[in-house]
Amino acid sequence: MQTLSYLPYFVSWVVVVTLMQRLLTPYGGPVNDLLLSSGALKDPIQFLNNTTWFYQIIVGSDVWKNIGWNSIIYMAAIAGIDQQLYEAAKIDGAGRFRQIWHVTLPGVRNIAVILFILATGSLMSAGYEQLLLLNGPATAAIGSVLDVHVISAGIGEGRLSYAAAVGLFQSFIALVLILTVNRLARKVSDVSLF
Repeated sequence: MQTLSYLPYFVSWVVVVTLMQRLLTPYGGPVNDLLLSSGALKDPIQFLNNTTWFYQIIVGSDVWKNIGWNSIIYMAAIAGIDQQLYEAAKIDGAGRFRQIWHVTLPGVRNIAVILFILATGSLMSAGYEQLLLLNGPATAAIGSVLDVHVISAGIGEGRLSYAAAVGLFQSFIALVLILTVNRLARKVSDVSLF
C-alpha cells in the first residue's frame, strides 16, 4: 500500500497517466475486467474518453498522485505530538476518538493550515501536464483550462507575448489568493507563512 500511494508523487505525470490508461482500458483493463466479472457492468466503460467520467478521473488521479507526500507530512506532524498528551487523555478517560479529536487534530492544525495556504496558490494552475495528457478529442470541450490554453497559444500558435501576459495574470491572481488566505489564517488561527 505504501508503494502504491507514495510512488505516483515521485514519478512524472506521463508515467501516472500511462498507468491509468492501462488500468482503465475498456478491453483488458483490470478495472473493467473486475466490474464485468462481478456483474456490476454488462459492457465495459470508456473511462478516459467519456465526458461523464472526466472530472472524476482528473480529481482521482490528482489525489492518487499527491496522497503519498501529504501522508508523509501528516505522519511526521503526528509523530511530533508529545506522547504525554495521549497518556494524559487516557488517564482522563478519553477513548480513541476523543484522543484524535482533542490531541491529534489540534497537533496537526498548524501543518494543515500551512498546507492549505500553499495549496491555495495552485488553484489557478490546474496542472497542464495532467490535463494535456488525459484530454482527448471526446473531452476537449470540457478539459481545456487556462494552463492548456497558455501552452497551446504560446507553443502551438507562436503567440508568445499573449501566453506570457496570460501566465502573468494567472500568477498575479494566485499571489492575491495566497495573500488573502494567509491574512485570514493569521486572524483565525494565528498561523501564517509570513
